[in-house]
Amino acid sequence: MKNKSKTRTPRRWLTMPLGHYVDKNTAVHRLKPTTKIVLIMVAVVVITVMARTIGIHFNAFGLVVLGVEVLVTMSVFALARIPLSVAASQLLPVVPVLAFITIFQAWSVGWWSALSLATSLVVSVALALILTLTTRIGDMIESLDLARRPLARFHIPVNAISVAIAITIRLIPLQMENIRVVIEARRARSSRGLRAFALPVIIHSIRRAEAMGEALESRGFDDWDPTSSEYVSRE
Repeated sequence: MKNKSKTRTPRRWLTMPLGHYVDKNTAVHRLKPTTKIVLIMVAVVVITVMARTIGIHFNAFGLVVLGVEVLVTMSVFALARIPLSVAASQLLPVVPVLAFITIFQAWSVGWWSALSLATSLVVSVALALILTLTTRIGDMIESLDLARRPLARFHIPVNAISVAIAITIRLIPLQMENIRVVIEARRARSSRGLRAFALPVIIHSIRRAEAMGEALESRGFDDWDPTSSEYVSRE
């Protein structure tokens, strides 16, 4: 008798934000990271103000504004040549949160206010994803470091801030991958319960933090001289 074993494909519903870069040569990719950050911040502020303005009462102008927001965002994705599958996978983790907010807003205020809020949130998140999908992490950190250089004269640890941001951005996809591995391992062992999920995640996180702390300490990142705003190596 032949044993027919079904191989289960790992589910990739747990995507990795900030862990994906689409390597293209487009006008969006060629923009400086600081320029993209400023443009996205301005766009998010404008979208938030418009959502508060048009979300009070339903009208044709508000519907046109929401349509323009969606079309502009889709145009930016098309200009950057971001594949639809990549964009959808990056937006997938925020869908449950947005759905909960939308349902609560519709119940408490009304369907039009919920629709305007949900559209504005999706557009804002999508614009933020444009930054991560079209910008390398190293280029982003370098641009932020250059923008903060003038603060060094006030004895602000610019390098320390840059290192902290870089580590945080790098740890987000690593932690998501860690959670995905734990979920797959728990499913393979048919384990259930919060303990089977929480304990491995916590243990792996602590071990990674200890290893990273030892690596930073061995490179002298704990020897910061506040008078120079620079790290001094022990060697």
